[in-house]
Amino acid sequence: MVLFPEDGVSRIQNLQMITQEGENVHVLGVRGNFDDAQRAVKVLSTNTEFLNFLAA
Repeated sequence: MVLFPEDGVSRIQNLQMITQEGENVHVLGVRGNFDDAQRAVKVLSTNTEFLNFLAA
């Protein structure tokens, strides 16, 4: 899973991320800045329910 700040990347970078074709990668734009995206990753990486979902 890739999280990125929607307004913090160039249009080309945004297109590169959201048009990727990998079946095991999911890209999500976050409203906010890099710190907001990083905070979300930290929360998700410590959420047991989410980690169990990924492991299934």
